[in-house]
Parts: sequence; C-alpha cells; structure tokens
Amino acid sequence: SFNESNLGINVLMSPTKHRDAIKLLGARFAKLGLRTKLLLGDANEPRAVDYVKAALADPKAMQYVGAVSYHSWNGGTDEQLIGWHDHAMKARLPLIIAEAGYDPDASKYRAQIDETWYALEELKLNLQCITLSQPAAILHWQFTPDYGLVTGGSSPSDPIRTTQRWWQYKQLSELTPPNAAILPVTSDSPELTVSALAAAGQGVSVVHIANTGAEREAVISGLPNDLKEMRCWVTDHSRSMQPIDAGTVSSGTLEVTVPAQSFLTLAR
Repeated sequence: SFNESNLGINVLMSPTKHRDAIKLLGARFAKLGLRTKLLLGDANEPRAVDYVKAALADPKAMQYVGAVSYHSWNGGTDEQLIGWHDHAMKARLPLIIAEAGYDPDASKYRAQIDETWYALEELKLNLQCITLSQPAAILHWQFTPDYGLVTGGSSPSDPIRTTQRWWQYKQLSELTPPNAAILPVTSDSPELTVSALAAAGQGVSVVHIANTGAEREAVISGLPNDLKEMRCWVTDHSRSMQPIDAGTVSSGTLEVTVPAQSFLTLAR
C-alpha cells in the first residue's frame, strides 16, 4: 500500500489515482508472476470512508485488492466505522485496521501517552472499532518509543516498565478467543464502551468494557440462559489484569460493579 495516500504521507493520491495505482501495480505484479495484492484505502482515519469508493466500483482494480484497510486515528462516527465494514463486505475481503491509535500527534508530548485517560480513550476507540467495523485484525501503532507500550524503569537493573496500555492490550488480546465472532452490542451509558465476542458454538464468550467515568453498577443482559458464572479481570492505574469477583449470572443477566477509570473483561 501507499501509506495514508488520501492525506499524502508521503504520496498524495485522489480517489481515482488510488484506483488507477492499484490497477497499474496489480497488473505489473501479475505479469511478473507475483501473488502480491494491494490494500484498498489504508486511509489515515475512519472519516475517509468515501476515499475507496472509486476503486470499489471498478472490478479491474478490485481483482488486485487483498484487503480493505483504514487507520483509527481521531476516531469517527458510528456510521463511518460501519461504513468500512460495509466496504469490506461488498468487496468480500477482510478488513484490517493497519494503524490503531488515538491521537496521531501524541508523540509530540510523550508523557500524555502514559496517562490513564489516554490509555482508556485508546481502548474505547479500539472497542468501538471492533464492534462497528468488525475487523479481522487491529495492529497497534507502534512499538518504538514514541508510541510504545513500555516506559523507563526505576533503576538500571529494571530498565523498562510496562504501562497500563501494555496491560490493556494484553487483556484484550489474551482473553478474546481466536477466530471469535463479533456480536452486536449496545450500551446506554456514554461512559461505558462495550464489545462482545463469541467463540464457535459458545454463545457469548467474552465481554470487554471500558469505563471512562466513575465506579458504577452495570447490568449485562442477553447472555446465554444456561450460563451460571463468568470470570472477571480488571486493568486500571493500579491493577494489571487482576482477577476480581464478577458475581453470578441469572437467567442471562449479570449485575457487575465496574471500577472507576478501568478496563473490565468478563469471560466464560
């Protein structure tokens, strides 16, 4: 792909030039006997959802496309995030969020990246992207120091320290079943952002909750009626993927206390 070519980092293309580049390069690769495919989009943010329409409408271009891609910087509306899912469905191709991040300029003031509010806003955006865009993969940007998940330790013998963001990514990735289906889920609280996924044949397998506000009671409904309990983990400014009591599931409903400014995961 050409990285963020809709914005011009470092090659600027209009939607039609993006389409034409895919056709030109795809045909050349095929002539050389290469199986290399092109990314459709790889746009700088979800708001650029219309950037790929010209290529999507051209079968000659789409024969050379291997996946649809956007970057999550700055977030987007529900309609824009769903729009990327719709593009991938129309193309019958996987959707990849090839750069996952909250603020593309955060590295200019690196200290904020280790703040709890930043960690939770980034997590909230990831959960929104999972639920609404239903990507096959989300790739964190990036593991170098400017957006890294570790920071300087307290002594020469302990040169690095894992951050809240490191534990959030660990909790999100380790507790989500491989090849899980993404389930439709809604929250009636603006402070709670939720994503639910299911392993094959298990119904709801995991519920991820980002709480950007105060401690609150939450009622989760729509769980399988035969489910009796769920295990629970929390990550916040002082706890790192720590197991806590989740309570009892009754008739498909679970009441749980969501700690302030936290990432809570419930799993079967």
